[in-house]
Amino acid sequence: MASSCSNLLRTAATRRLFTPRLQSVTAQTRLGHTVRVIITEDLKNGHDYAGDVLNVRAGFARNHLIPGKKALYATPQNFEKLGMPDPDLVIETKEERSARLSREAADEEGGKEAKAADFLRYYLRNKTLKIWRNVDSNNTVHPGMVDHKAVRDKLSKQLKIDLDDTETIHLRPEPVPSHETMTEKDIKALVQEIEGGKEECKVQIRELGYFLAQITLPGDHILPLKFEVKKR
Repeated sequence: MASSCSNLLRTAATRRLFTPRLQSVTAQTRLGHTVRVIITEDLKNGHDYAGDVLNVRAGFARNHLIPGKKALYATPQNFEKLGMPDPDLVIETKEERSARLSREAADEEGGKEAKAADFLRYYLRNKTLKIWRNVDSNNTVHPGMVDHKAVRDKLSKQLKIDLDDTETIHLRPEPVPSHETMTEKDIKALVQEIEGGKEECKVQIRELGYFLAQITLPGDHILPLKFEVKKR
């Protein structure tokens, strides 16, 4: 239970860990006898969340929160059980606060990047770029070739996807038999083998056929891209 509760409380506990709710002497008098509890499940009032440590009426805790498994009494044993510190005993330094805010900002940004990558991956799953080229008598692309710049340009023109300078494209130099005969697992495995990174792709394709490319987005999210070089 400690592990599951710890996961449940992590976000809310981090958000409110160092800003415990205080009640005035007048409010405590009005409430009568109160007890301190750790909320373990978001409450329906929309104000109190898992990980909050609150003072509530003893009867409310005894008759509703505790038996409903929505809270635990705020004892040292229960704080240890949930894997969280008692906010009344924690003093956050200026450096710790700065580090915590930086981690939270990085986590939030990483979540946005992952969602953007998943959305684009889903959109591209059944799309194939078409790139037309002149060929010589041996069906070799001539003059010209297909490189990462050409693929980026077609991605923008055909699918209206404009990548910025931090988002790279690397090509697999060898053709594949056919996109239609390959499973998503097959395509993913081949794309993972492409040597990507931040270096500019040097591959130049000079033959007709079906090919794969690797798109790398911020956060090192890798997406497969299918394209076909066709005879003009």
